[in-house]
Amino acid sequence: MALIKCNECGKDVSEKAESCPNCGAPVEVKAKSFRLSKSEKKGGCISSFIKLIGIGLLCMFIYVMFIADSGNKMGGIVSSDFTVKVTGTSGLEFSGAYMATTPTGKSTSKSVDGVVPAQYKITANIVSVNFQKKTEGGILKVQIIRGGKVVAESETSAEYGVASVATH
Repeated sequence: MALIKCNECGKDVSEKAESCPNCGAPVEVKAKSFRLSKSEKKGGCISSFIKLIGIGLLCMFIYVMFIADSGNKMGGIVSSDFTVKVTGTSGLEFSGAYMATTPTGKSTSKSVDGVVPAQYKITANIVSVNFQKKTEGGILKVQIIRGGKVVAESETSAEYGVASVATH
């Protein structure tokens, strides 16, 4: 039971009384207002902010795993289409291999004997290339391209030089 001040005489009166026992004035109980303390307000804002960040991260995860269309999908992991482009001194002979790793962890290797210029199409999520010149002279340049952009490259002009390059 809370005590309030009488509006007429200022004496303490029970909030449940209908009138003041001192002066007989009717008791008016004001509606209680609830105010949050600064710490309660801050906690509410922080909690809402954290929930909003969590929802945003969940949406990004769903987008990356199931909606993003930057290549072939295998089990939610995205595989890309790569082009291995070999340039340099026209007619230069080279040999070596390229390896492709799929999202499932399967690795495939292909041995190559080629002549500049040459291109190889690969679908994987990791690509590694090692080509060696078969001659002393000339330039051998190897690029790995994804979506029209060079993502890795290597060049050699050394005698029987090796160009090694890989994606991350």
